[in-house]
Amino acid sequence: MCIRDRRRTIRPGVRLHQAHLEAADVTIAEGLPVTIIERTIADLLGSRSHGDPEHIARIVGDALVEARLDVDRLAVLLDPLAARYKLSLIHI
Repeated sequence: MCIRDRRRTIRPGVRLHQAHLEAADVTIAEGLPVTIIERTIADLLGSRSHGDPEHIARIVGDALVEARLDVDRLAVLLDPLAARYKLSLIHI
């Protein structure tokens, strides 16, 4: 769960993630505000302890097959993480 202000929870299985979200990173699904798939992927990859690479790869693969992934937006969101993985964004 992404929140604006620093908070804690004692609920098992609930992890809070503090972040500033751009309006472009949020959409409405079934009446609830949720992060777009590209932002969710970037957040999972940015989390050193909560990102399972195989699971994230399946999310990316499914989104590509279903034509729901904006690769350009994902590249922008992943660019700040590139140094951590010793990679650089390739501009085409």
